[in-house]
Amino acid sequence: SSPTVSGNMVYIASQDGKVYCVDARTGEQQWSKGDIKGLVFGSPAVSGPYLFVGTDGGQVLALSAETGNLIWKTTV
Repeated sequence: SSPTVSGNMVYIASQDGKVYCVDARTGEQQWSKGDIKGLVFGSPAVSGPYLFVGTDGGQVLALSAETGNLIWKTTV
């Protein structure tokens, strides 16, 4: 997927099934989310405090953009 930039953070969905948050100024990893079921499909999207990712299994997850904590998930 393509990286998504919001503020000073870069969000990257990787083929290893994780989503990473990296400080755009320093390159320092802020957090990673690795317990997502299925491969992340497409680029992450940011809206306010939320980071949205979809998986190849049809799940959509809302994560905290600040911490990576799961807020909700649904299957579509």
